[in-house]
Amino acid sequence: MFSNMKVDGTIQNISDIVPVPSELATRARKIMDMFNEIKDYASKFSLSENDGVRRSIPDMHQVRQTSSMVFEQSIIGRGSIKDTVIEKMLSQNKSSTPESHVSVLGIVGMPGVGKTTLAQLVYNNTEVCKSFDVRVWVCVSENFDVKEIQDKRFLLVLDDVWNERRDYWEMFRLPMLTTKLCKIIVTTRSQNVARLVQTMDSCELSCLDSNDSWSLFKQTALLDEEHANNPSLQEIGKDIVSRCKGLPLAIKTIGSMLRYEPDETKWKDILESDLWDLEQSQNEVLPALELSYKQMPMYLKRCFIALSLFPKDYILHEENVVLLWEPLELLQHGDGANKAKLAVSYLHELAQRSMIEI
Repeated sequence: MFSNMKVDGTIQNISDIVPVPSELATRARKIMDMFNEIKDYASKFSLSENDGVRRSIPDMHQVRQTSSMVFEQSIIGRGSIKDTVIEKMLSQNKSSTPESHVSVLGIVGMPGVGKTTLAQLVYNNTEVCKSFDVRVWVCVSENFDVKEIQDKRFLLVLDDVWNERRDYWEMFRLPMLTTKLCKIIVTTRSQNVARLVQTMDSCELSCLDSNDSWSLFKQTALLDEEHANNPSLQEIGKDIVSRCKGLPLAIKTIGSMLRYEPDETKWKDILESDLWDLEQSQNEVLPALELSYKQMPMYLKRCFIALSLFPKDYILHEENVVLLWEPLELLQHGDGANKAKLAVSYLHELAQRSMIEI
């Protein structure tokens, strides 16, 4: 599968770019055989990539559910951006168009960064509560439905929106035009969704800085209460927080695992392990990432899986990605320079979906 390739007049081997253990190469060949078998079945049954999306019925028991409830005192590092969003929700639109009373703000960010938490803080703010006759929280994920609300001051939070079809959004907005005032907050991992729905600049939610990350970890792990007299755990904890890279969901998950753990060896084991492979953390961290993956079209899924052959924290260069994707036949709709452009577009699409950072 990883044969020599001629690039710019020289012979290069894919293993020179990404060292591949023989066991992993064998598994990769088996996976490619499975893909080829699926492809063969698809051609015989005249299936297209869109069929699976169109015909699938989501299992609502597996869809991540959220609520508007939040314990504000436990939230760290979001005070400034919360005030900015609240100000936008309470501001008056100066436009006089027939749709000027309907405003939409997108909150965009990668899984686990705190989009839902920020929306909860705004939704439960005292001034916001006083300013609207009706407040509605809808966990969207893959399906949603809206009933008509007339002549009301209306705040609507749509949490976890994925649908990128403009005709669906326009149909959804029609009942909002009957309201006296309508403010909508949309949380999403997709910049495409934010651009589709927003009537004001979206709110890009970044990870926590090092100080807020450490404060969140200490709060979650009860470091000051349970381990105040153990400076070694304090130092190991700081290294663990550094590996979490400011992602609140990861920090809280690992912190909760170590809350009542006095054994320094176990703290070191976590520090030196792949955090995302820890069995205890799968129920919180991986489902958030898994949902992002499931929403991708098939061609992006295959490209994303192939990127796992690069080492962790590897800086992706476009030419190396082309050299990886091309022999795996993941750039079938391009040739020559067009393949490089296609690879770049795929990389940007993965970044827009918050699956990678570029």
